Amino acid sequence: MTREQFNVLIEKMEEVEHKLLVGKGKEYTRRSKDILANFKRGAKEHPRLNPMDVWLIYFNKHVDSINTYIYAKGETTSDEPIQSRIKDARNYLMLFAAMVDELEKLGFDEFQKIQDS
Repeated sequence: MTREQFNVLIEKMEEVEHKLLVGKGKEYTRRSKDILANFKRGAKEHPRLNPMDVWLIYFNKHVDSINTYIYAKGETTSDEPIQSRIKDARNYLMLFAAMVDELEKLGFDEFQKIQDS
């Protein structure tokens, strides 16, 4: 793949990823203005977990699918194409960056106290 081909691929992926992030975000946040609401809600529902634990569980779903694709030498057992899993994983990394930013501003103890309302 040439640099030019790669740049085109990335531009197309970023456009689709943004649409996915905005579209799925509405579903997962349940009208909350907090884009991290589903992770905080999951932590509230499972007190032994913090929002980062919940994020990791969701993220690993996509990593597991990518691993399966690699070990199956390009075959997939899912209805969802591998490109979609890659886009989802990249979006989850962006959400994690937002979580890290919030955590660093608040400190871990305060961050854990914030729950979805």
